[in-house]
Amino acid sequence: MKKIILLLVMISMNTLASEYVVIVNEKNPISKISKNEISQILLVNKTDWPSGKGISIINYNYDSDAAENLFKNFAGMSALQAKKMYLTKVFNGVIQKKPTTHETTTDIIEAVAENVNAVSLIEKTEKINTTVKALTIE
Repeated sequence: MKKIILLLVMISMNTLASEYVVIVNEKNPISKISKNEISQILLVNKTDWPSGKGISIINYNYDSDAAENLFKNFAGMSALQAKKMYLTKVFNGVIQKKPTTHETTTDIIEAVAENVNAVSLIEKTEKINTTVKALTIE
């Protein structure tokens, strides 16, 4: 089942990656990320940057259309399913806390700018300021 979900995620990411952008704090040394890594980060299967620092995921609020679309297209699940997955992983000790959420893309960009280990997947139509950087998706 996991392989099927991952396959569906990879197929949908190929067609939708151009509509979204992965952002990190400007001080984060990485400059590119693979489509598989994006999926693994969203599913909390990848929890650390290559430096060994923990990844802080910042998402749209789970009841928003933006969150619903992103999770459907990049993780193969609804936003509510993602929220439940995060809470289960917190309960089981896989992660310490569920990802931070915000209402708007502007709020997400500000939150990523304040945390050197933060990452977010946002709609590409929004302007990105100099406090964050967009990663090249391989």
